[in-house]
Amino acid sequence: MESKAGEFSKRAITVEVTSNMGSARDIMLEYNISRVIVVVNGSPVSKVTEKAIGSYLLKNAANPLDKIPISKAMRSPIISVAADTSIDTCAKMMIENKISSLVVVDNAYVTILTKSDLVKLYAESRKRTPC
Repeated sequence: MESKAGEFSKRAITVEVTSNMGSARDIMLEYNISRVIVVVNGSPVSKVTEKAIGSYLLKNAANPLDKIPISKAMRSPIISVAADTSIDTCAKMMIENKISSLVVVDNAYVTILTKSDLVKLYAESRKRTPC
């Protein structure tokens, strides 16, 4: 049986589009994550990464993070897949689009599949398969 994105994705940590970069940074630090999904009324519209915040600050260091809208660091369009998308397809999409995560569309809530999830899955499959 082929593994599917919905089996390995985890609930995404989200922020509202009306948030500021300071809030996003605080959430990333609290949860020890490198990206948050930006939502409007619970629906994913973009993502913000540590790298995006850092890049913005490098060019625009004058204002405190709590005064800068999250929209200044958002990465769009967001790339998403259905929960029943194969893990192989997800990996190919990440490579082709040079991204490290995908939003997995699940009717219940916003989930995310990251490159770290794929590496863990690969490592676990190698443990079960004798060399």
